Amino acid sequence: RYPEKDGTIGYQKPGVAHLTLDCGFGYGSSVMVTSTFGFIAAARAIEIVLKK
Repeated sequence: RYPEKDGTIGYQKPGVAHLTLDCGFGYGSSVMVTSTFGFIAAARAIEIVLKK
């Protein structure tokens, strides 16, 4: 449940319409963001290979 501006309670989550987590919106378009995800994925893959 989410509060509405008029003080009532609504069930629709507020937010930006048509929000996507892509480079067009800004999430992931930064080198610091994408490189962090890449380094973490690479580290996990290396850990899996080394455990075998």
